[in-house]
Amino acid sequence: MRHVAEQRSSGTGGRRGRWLAAAVLVVGLLLSAVATRYVQRNVEQAAQVRLTYQADEAVQLLAKRMEAYVATIRSAAALFAASETVTRGEFRHFVDALDLRTTYPGIQGLGFTRVVRGPRGADPRLEGYLVHEPPSHSAIVMIEPIGPRNLQALGYDMFAEPTRRAAMERARDSGQPAASGRVELVQEITPERQAGFLIYVPVYETRQLPPTVEGRRAALIGWVYSPFRTGDLLRGVYGPSLDFEISIYGGSDVDDGRLLYASADAALLETDAVAVRQLQVAGETWTIVLGRAGGLVRGSEALLPPLVLVASALVTLLLFGITWSLVQGREAAEEASARLLASEAERSRLLDAERVARVETEQARQRAAFLADASALLASSLSAPDMLEKLARRAVPFLGDGCAIDLENEQGELTREVVVYRDPALEEWIREAYRGEALTATFAPIIHGVAATGKPAILAEVPDTVPARLPPQLREMGRKLLGSFVVVPLTSREGILGTISFSAEQPGRFGPAEQELAIDLGRRVALAIDNTRLFANAQEAIRVRDDFLSIASHELRTPLTALQAHLQGLLRSLQRELPPPATVETKIETALRQTRRLGKLVNELLDVSRITAGKLHLEREPFDLAELATELAERFREEAQRAGSELVVRAEHGATGRWDRNRIEQVLTNLLSNAIKYGAGEPVELDVKNTGATVCVSVYDRGIGISPEAQLRIFGRFERASSERHYGGLGLGLYITREIVAAHGGQILVKSAPGEGARFLVVLPREAPDRHDAEASPA
Repeated sequence: MRHVAEQRSSGTGGRRGRWLAAAVLVVGLLLSAVATRYVQRNVEQAAQVRLTYQADEAVQLLAKRMEAYVATIRSAAALFAASETVTRGEFRHFVDALDLRTTYPGIQGLGFTRVVRGPRGADPRLEGYLVHEPPSHSAIVMIEPIGPRNLQALGYDMFAEPTRRAAMERARDSGQPAASGRVELVQEITPERQAGFLIYVPVYETRQLPPTVEGRRAALIGWVYSPFRTGDLLRGVYGPSLDFEISIYGGSDVDDGRLLYASADAALLETDAVAVRQLQVAGETWTIVLGRAGGLVRGSEALLPPLVLVASALVTLLLFGITWSLVQGREAAEEASARLLASEAERSRLLDAERVARVETEQARQRAAFLADASALLASSLSAPDMLEKLARRAVPFLGDGCAIDLENEQGELTREVVVYRDPALEEWIREAYRGEALTATFAPIIHGVAATGKPAILAEVPDTVPARLPPQLREMGRKLLGSFVVVPLTSREGILGTISFSAEQPGRFGPAEQELAIDLGRRVALAIDNTRLFANAQEAIRVRDDFLSIASHELRTPLTALQAHLQGLLRSLQRELPPPATVETKIETALRQTRRLGKLVNELLDVSRITAGKLHLEREPFDLAELATELAERFREEAQRAGSELVVRAEHGATGRWDRNRIEQVLTNLLSNAIKYGAGEPVELDVKNTGATVCVSVYDRGIGISPEAQLRIFGRFERASSERHYGGLGLGLYITREIVAAHGGQILVKSAPGEGARFLVVLPREAPDRHDAEASPA
């Protein structure tokens, strides 16, 4: 019975083993199919990502090149816009200087086509040019460089051809560059013809772009343009041989009728193996189709999925054989035990690897946190000694037991700026040891070598001969402290600024990770030192500038005062002795006005230097602001009459307070002179009102007004709301006005709109806080 039971048990075990082997075979084959599909999908995705990247890169390269070409055409248009006339020789010199064939490969040339108004024979500027029929509205009068191709274009009427005309009209009406659709260039004189296109930039009679379409059409004198052969252009952008297939269509659709270019095998591209991009070129949309002939996956990548399938199938068959043999033999238990032991070993190895990875991750986190702290310390101060001292103390003991920073002085010599050690009590010992001959002879050449070559140096273990050469009282301490040493350069934009070195008591402390961390820290320290030096240079430049403004203002004001006094004395002498001729009196009065104006500009420069230096003093005294406003209005009445403006004054008496009379007079003078200047021909209103604890002064003109954008900056130094070509001045009056008002504890506001005039409102407290009485700082 036991034997039968054993046979049954053996048969049951055999059947189970056969089922297990079959299951291994089926599952293995299924997994092989899944793995093959997974690898195939990954290969296709990788190829698609690569194609997408290459397509984006190719389109970006073409976009940058077209932007450069448009900028070149704009520069030629600027030449015509900036000159009354541009001769052919001048235009040729301009184009020759651009060196189009070398600097801008693919561009056929630069030309100028002039608008023809009226009958063609009525324009003498077309004399000597071949004018193509039918009658047109434009003619090419210049194109460079002159060659057999470009010579064919002279006199050609591009406005008569619909595609070119559409681009020319778009450029004319928008004032922006405009690209045409596909055309055949006039320059195509050889059997090898290419599709082409042109880019136009309009040129107007006026320097400024006319604001309306009608104005642009009326002011148009022609177009600066460039013809492009698409094939030559792409060879100039991508080189003589493209490593991908490309087709370019004009417009936002793939239309064979608007095909600008197609490479040799572009027609072989498969629909799922292409990337389609759109590019804006001077207002024209290009549709670009890129891909590789022969499919998305080629070469060795195409072989990878079959290889995976074969390999996984072989592995499955191997597992099936192993399982079958285990079921059939007594060695199943031994093999199972071996697999168990192997699994335990693998588990132990994985656990060890995990521990190592955790340690490395924690070390990387600590290094990142250290660099972040170091960056914060370097950014916290613009004083190099203080910043370097803090940094060195942060680096110790994280990066080493000791840290030293050496910087080059103005004579190019290295000087030790910082020495920090883990134990503050040993810092003085370290400094003394570095002064000795033993350490100097050992470490100084290393430090100087790093500063000279810019390459880091490391001593994994300091030789025992170095401590042995120290004085007896320092020898034992030297053996304890000097274990290893590393030096890295401080490299900035200007070169090598010095070195930073770290020492450790433990030999071999500095490995590749520590050395890389020290190099990264050195770069950040060098950048911070460079920034502190740049800041110091900037501060010195500002101080020199302010000193110059102050000295120049004083020196200029002295002869101006004498000149003005002489002119006034001369005018009084002429008026006492005999009535002078009207012309003489007028010229002297004009000279006096100009000297007063020049004196005002010099005073403004002097005030700016005082404000910047914080030396704008106020001499307060009680007075009635209404009386001052009335007095100033009388002074400005003659100037307002010359400008055709009526000066209206409404002053409520009793507007008293303690202010600096001369400075408040300067504020009102600046506001009144601006109102008369910008509101010429219209009434100017000056109002003074009592508003309790404050006094409000309002100056209103009905002139050109100020745009909202300009209102944000008109109170800055050297800022103006209108062009200096139409209105003079340094742009300092409102800046000085704001500073004076702020020094009195008041404020100045503006309300304006273009074409509606401007109202400036000054609000002054009758009694300013005491902190404004001493010395005013810039607002």
